[in-house]
Amino acid sequence: MKIDQLDRPTLEIVRAKMDEALAPLEEIGIHAKTGHISYQDQNATVKVEISVIGDGGEVVTKTALDYDRYRELHDLPERGSTFTSQGTLYTITGFKPRSRKYPVIATRADGKGFKFPIDAVKPERASVRAMRLSEGMMPPG
Repeated sequence: MKIDQLDRPTLEIVRAKMDEALAPLEEIGIHAKTGHISYQDQNATVKVEISVIGDGGEVVTKTALDYDRYRELHDLPERGSTFTSQGTLYTITGFKPRSRKYPVIATRADGKGFKFPIDAVKPERASVRAMRLSEGMMPPG
C-alpha cells in the first residue's frame, strides 16, 4: 500500500508503528513515545519524548521532575501521594509550571490523567474539609 497524502488516520497508524519500533529501548532503561505530530499533505514532523526508567520501574518524565522541583515552593505533598476530589481517588504524578490555573497532574485508578489547581492537593485542604464536616457545615462544591 502506497500512501500519496498524509491525513490524521494515516498518522495514527504511523504513530502506532513508531511506538512499536521504540519499545525495544526499554531493555536499556529508556522509555520513548511519540508526542505531538504536525503535518501538511506531503510531510510531517513528529516529536519523540524520551525518559529514563528509574530503579523502581517508574518513568521519570519532565512533569515528574518539575513536581519534585516545585513541591516545596508550593508546600505540596510528595509525588505519588493520593488525594480525593469529588469522591474519586487520584495519585499525584507531575507538575506543569507554565499552567497557572491547573499545574498539578494526577492520575485516576484507571490511568487517565487529569489536571488540578494547587489548592486541590494541599494537605490542609483535607483537614479543613474534615473540620467543616465536624461543625455541620457543608463542604464546598
